Amino acid sequence: MKNPLQQNILNLNFAKNILVVALIGFLAVYGVKQWQKDQKKENNKKVQGEQTNEVQNIYTQQAGFSTKTTAIKQKTSIKIVYKLPQEKGPIWLKLATQKEHPQIYRLIYHPMFEKLEWNKWVKLTNDKYTFLEKTQAYQSIEDFLKNPPVNTHILIDNTVDEEYFLPNNKVSYIDDHEEDNLDEIDYILTTYKPSAEENNFLVYENTIDATYALESEGNLSWQLTMASVSQDNPMQIDSIDVVYNQPKDIIYKMDENK
Repeated sequence: MKNPLQQNILNLNFAKNILVVALIGFLAVYGVKQWQKDQKKENNKKVQGEQTNEVQNIYTQQAGFSTKTTAIKQKTSIKIVYKLPQEKGPIWLKLATQKEHPQIYRLIYHPMFEKLEWNKWVKLTNDKYTFLEKTQAYQSIEDFLKNPPVNTHILIDNTVDEEYFLPNNKVSYIDDHEEDNLDEIDYILTTYKPSAEENNFLVYENTIDATYALESEGNLSWQLTMASVSQDNPMQIDSIDVVYNQPKDIIYKMDENK
């Protein structure tokens, strides 16, 4: 397995090279009456930190930010509103985890998927992966991982362990593969999820199990890695929003203790 942050990291002083976007805010919870009013609309309660409130130009290949956390983090939603740099390259999101657990990475953007003819692929998704196959042979991603194919060519991103599929298949990494040459690829497994377009910005949304995220003084540490970004090729961040979805039975107890 490759570390997606090994490539294209500037070899400069940390304080100068990392832009820290402060997202530390107060945790907000509904009162009992508000929760009773809203419970018909949703089964989860949201604990939310503050958003960034102005567009920021990012000139470095790494940008870190932190968010206030809460006890229940199993369904942590993140929303990033951004504009790509003129020269496009892979964009990764990392969430730091406790040392006995693997770091959490998600692929936010890759030029290959912009060129991909999606209508020629059968798509399956779960909270972690997007799985593409040219001819449907699997009903779920779990089935694909449990019963991998034989004598096929599988394209994976740098977070996927190639040992799942070796030695019975050819395995290539997305970052090493020619973007326009997918004719010989049978399957693609990636953490990439397409961003939506909204008001001339791209909107990336995903839900992550942050149960084993590393906490420091009540904060989680996130990092964006943007391979093509430079002083002459900045990326814009309009907002970053992190929400901790809480089970409703836990919320009732929280409200009762107020």
